Amino acid sequence: MTVPTVRKEVESAIKYPLTTKYKFVGGDRVQDMLAKDLIQLFRQHTKDPWTRKDCQILWFAVHIDEKPGPAKTLAKMKIVLVVLSVIHKEDRDLIAKGYSPKKVWRFKVARLCNEACKQNSVLSQFDLAEMLCVSLSTIGRDIRKYEKEFGVILPYRVTQVRRINPSW
Repeated sequence: MTVPTVRKEVESAIKYPLTTKYKFVGGDRVQDMLAKDLIQLFRQHTKDPWTRKDCQILWFAVHIDEKPGPAKTLAKMKIVLVVLSVIHKEDRDLIAKGYSPKKVWRFKVARLCNEACKQNSVLSQFDLAEMLCVSLSTIGRDIRKYEKEFGVILPYRVTQVRRINPSW
């Protein structure tokens, strides 16, 4: 007697309601493909909590190559689960060096944008505002000031939309 693998158990657990509860049409082959796709999606959208550092959060962001479109909702976009450092050692170091809280705040916003970008995603200004419990206007102002001060363009949803579609 062989012991089934965990993956097989998960596939079976997914297939059971397809064949019983939902009366899924498609046969074993389609059900196997669907089960494998669901497992792959689950693995892409979960992270091991033991690998996160203190003060890091999980956040769903839009994939970096996702193009905008009329009436394109989040349900029609590729979403990526990212790990973001809401508080970081850099923040504490900047405070210790005498940087103002506003300046540290701008560095934090820039860091979050860059962390998401390194994980093949982009945050929107709304994501940042919601995550940091501030208004959209505050986030917009801080992004503009950071970009002007350092002569850079931060990677967030609007700038990525412009990169993909320069006519925006």
